[in-house]
Parts: sequence; C-alpha cells; structure tokens
Amino acid sequence: MKKLFLTVFILFIWVSNLYPQTGNTFTAAFDSLHKKLSVYYAFTDWKKINWQNLYTEFKPRIAAAEAQNDSSAFILAMKEYTYRIPDGHVGFSTGFYYGVVSSMVKEKKTPWVRLEKKLREQYIGGSYGFTLIKLDDGRFVVRLVNSGSPADLAGIKFGAEILEVNDKNINNAIDSVSVLWGEKIPATKEGKLINQCRLIGRAPIGSSIKIKFKNRGDQNPSTKTLSAVNDNYKTFDLTSMIVLKEPVVSSRILDGGYGYLEITACIPPVSVLTDFMSAFISLSSNPTVKQNGMILDLRINSGGQDCFAAAVAGCFYSDTTIYEYQSSYDPVTNSFQRVKLPLDHLSFQTLNFVKPTKYPLGSLYIEPQGVSFTAPVVVMVSPRNESSGEGIAMALQKLPQCKVVSFYGTHGSFGITAEPFKLLSTEDSLTVSYPDGRSLDAYNRIQLDSDSDMKGGVIPNIRPPLNEETIDKIYLQGIDYELEFALQELKKMNGIVGVQNQNNQIPESYSLYQNYPNPFNPTTIINYSVPKTSFVIIKVYDVLGREVAVLVNDIKLIGNYSVQFNASKLVSGIYFYRMQAGNFFDTKKLILMK
Repeated sequence: MKKLFLTVFILFIWVSNLYPQTGNTFTAAFDSLHKKLSVYYAFTDWKKINWQNLYTEFKPRIAAAEAQNDSSAFILAMKEYTYRIPDGHVGFSTGFYYGVVSSMVKEKKTPWVRLEKKLREQYIGGSYGFTLIKLDDGRFVVRLVNSGSPADLAGIKFGAEILEVNDKNINNAIDSVSVLWGEKIPATKEGKLINQCRLIGRAPIGSSIKIKFKNRGDQNPSTKTLSAVNDNYKTFDLTSMIVLKEPVVSSRILDGGYGYLEITACIPPVSVLTDFMSAFISLSSNPTVKQNGMILDLRINSGGQDCFAAAVAGCFYSDTTIYEYQSSYDPVTNSFQRVKLPLDHLSFQTLNFVKPTKYPLGSLYIEPQGVSFTAPVVVMVSPRNESSGEGIAMALQKLPQCKVVSFYGTHGSFGITAEPFKLLSTEDSLTVSYPDGRSLDAYNRIQLDSDSDMKGGVIPNIRPPLNEETIDKIYLQGIDYELEFALQELKKMNGIVGVQNQNNQIPESYSLYQNYPNPFNPTTIINYSVPKTSFVIIKVYDVLGREVAVLVNDIKLIGNYSVQFNASKLVSGIYFYRMQAGNFFDTKKLILMK
C-alpha cells in the first residue's frame, strides 16, 4: 500500500489536535472519523461522495449501537459505512484478516476480532458449494463446485449455466449480491462483479436458495433448492481476491526464449529490491530474451512504494519522464495542493533512496536505470494488482513496445494512504484506513483511481477470450491460459504470425508449471514439459524439507504432462514440489487449505 512518507511535522501536530483520535464512545469515535474523512479523503469530488448523506444515514445506527452497548451493531455499521466508498484503500479493520496466508500479516487476538468472526459466520458462514464466472457471451456459468456440497448433490456440474436464482433473472440476482464480507472493498465494477460471483454461493448456515440451471449438453433446464452448510469457507478461500503470495520476485525462460518476470510486491522487504535487479539483469542480458522480449507478471501484486514502481519502469525507459505528482489537503487553502517536499527516488544502480532537488517539489520521475530493455514486453495484471503495483503497469503501457494483456484490469486504487485512523483509542485495535493523497499525471489529472462510475485502473489493451474452452483449460486442466495467451501476443509483437499454443505441440525446453488451483483442497494439478526422453522425478516436500509424496519417478517421452497431487492425508500448510530431469531442476510452492 502506498505511503506518503514525507509530511510536515508541524502540520501533523496541528491536524492531530484538530481531529483527536481518543474518543471513548461509539458516537464520539464516529463523529471524529467522519469529520476527518469528509475533509482529508482524497477523492470526494472524483467519486462524488456525499458525506452529509452518509452521516445522516449512519449516525443514528452508531448512536443506537452505543445506547444498547451493542458492539456487533457498531462493527456492522462501520463496515457498511466504509463500503459505501468504492476504494480499496478504504477499510474498517478489527485486526481480522480473511484467510490470509502470509508471514507479513499477524492477526490480532482481541474481542473485536472474535466478534467480527462471529458476524462473518452469521452472514456468510454457510455455502451452497459453488461459485460463478461471467463469460464473454454474457452467460454466468459455474466455475467451481465442491465435491459433496449441496450444489454437487443437486447435480449442478462445472460449466453449468445459471439462469435464475430465487425466481430472479441471473443478472438481477447477481446485481443484488452484497460484497460487504469480501476481503477488500472493490473499486471498479469489474472487481465488484467478480466478488458477487464468489459470494452468491454463500449465505447463513441453513439458508435455502432455488437455482434454475442447465448443465452442458442438457436440452432443458433443471430447478433445485439447496440448503447452505458449513464448508469452513472453502469456496471463499479458493477464490480469494487478496494476495496469497509472499513478497517475491521470480523469473524463468519460457519456450522459444522469451523471458518471464513476476513481481508480487513493490517492497518491503528490501530483498524484493535486490531480487528484482538480479532477475532483471539475468533476463535482460540473455541474448535470446534481449531479442524476443519478456512477460512481466503483475497479476498478484500487493503494492508498496511508488519509488520502487517508478524505478522498475525506468528499466524499460530510455528517457526521464514524469511518473506522478503527489497532492494532499492543504488546510490553509482548504484544497488539495501539490506536496511541497522532495519525494524519494530509488536508484537500482546504487541501491539507494535519494531526494533529488532537480525535480519540482512533490514529483516522482521515471529515471533510466542504466540497463534499458527495449524489446517487446507484455504486462499481465488483475484486480489483485493494486496500489503501487498498478503504477508499474501504468508506466509501461505508455511505451510503444509494451502491451497489457489480461482477462481483467487492475484494482483501481492508487491513492496515497494516510496512517490508519484509530477509532476508540490509540491502544485499541479498531482502525479505518483511507487515502489522503492523490497521484496526478503530467496534466494534474487523477491517475488510475476509479471514478464515480467505478471506472479506473489499468485497462488491458487485449483481453483473452473467456469462453467454455478457456475455463476448461484453466479450471479443469490446470493450464495458465492467460499466460499462454500473453505469450502468443508477445510472439505476434515479434512478427510471428499464425501462432497457436496447442496442447500436443513439442515443448522446446523443460518446464515445471505452477499448480492449479492454488491454494487447493485436497487435490491439485501440476503440469510439466519434457523436450526429450528423460528420467523425470517430481517430489513434494513440507517446509522442513521432508519428503511427503513422490508424484513422478519414471522415464518420460517428449511431450506435455499433467499429474494430480492428492493431499487428503496431509495437514493444511505450505509445501514445495520439485522437478528433476537431467540437469534441469525447478521448485515451486503450493498451499493446502482444508
């Protein structure tokens, strides 16, 4: 998440005195928060937020919660209040993190967390056992059916078209699904729809739903009534919209000599910085990659610091250019003004953060980083690419040799975050996060943050098709079709016509692919390629390096292969699978969530 690290100390003290954060009642806390947000929230006009209407609606609910000493009602009111602001940088937190698997996140053990978990159970603790996806032709089809779930027992199969829900046309039914219990507030209509497709299959335990559906090949639709059961949030976690990867940089050479570079965060930790430079130099110095180009995978990127994003962009730029101007609220002029301080810039050549005085105050520039990669680049994004992570894609999309190729656009939340507002006291775990700064382009226009129509983010230049064939490859065969399509586009940018990725084509190199689904429970698919007859070994290890499964231990002819890993006898956690074939070695991480 982006931070405006440089603030004027005196202004900070003045603001703190004006809006103290030590109210000891629900109403005092809400009033203080509302006063702060209505002034300092960076996108009031851009998103057309009517603060007076919000106050009129929610103040009575907060007062009632206080009068009845009802902390659960207070939590619900605060969640709904913040969810009225379509901004991923806005959020009410008790310290509870939905299904996050990361050493970077530590869930707090407080009564507030226990209350939120109880409320979550009350509202979406039950599952009908399915989730949906919208295809290009407008149909909503089942993309996930849990084995033994109510949907499965009712005969609903993968790929089934959902026609009606509780006698409502599917479009109306989807539109009415609340996203209140999603992990993060969606900023775009696209992101909201993805969450609605996930949450339509969740409800209080014991609730019922009537589904009119048509399985593939059926002439006539069927109608079934399902009852929600406790699935320990399987459908929720298996379709998570938050980052489930540690901050890492990974790279490899794809078939045909094309580079692949994945960045899952814009630091911290600092190792991301050094790992990026190591991976980038390795790829950019490879003669084949230098000629053919690379894919930059930002589909999962939690953001971090803008200066890192600008420096990454500088590895592809040959000229210095503006990345952003930062602006924040100025109480003297009662308006948002450009920050009157120099901003951090990052140099990969020296691995230092500097504050150059040659640029206008409040500006961040993309500076060439010594090694300029000028071959074609395809950037991949998704709604799980947010904040500073979106900035890399934004900057590269402006270059003539770069295209963004993905199913979906980025999250659309690019503002500069303030320190979280502490609601009841400085010691309490209840906080509200929000952006108090704007990122502006060279013409002082707001960049990337979604507007009042929930339009924003980095929009792909080219979108792969989403049809039945596509989802079969993704969800049944475990193929990263989006990556395959991006590679096709990269080849086209190199003048190769008629490019196709056939499953039976002869692989050009050894490859071990990321398992799918991941996280999984209890089975997942691992794909691998063998360019010549070889003895192949694929084993699975736990985090202590102990062997837990042998998946392949045999001679394999030239070809592309899949193997299923069944982890039903293992406990939840992080595991690693390793492939060895001749001198080829590769290891990847998988996550078992039961």
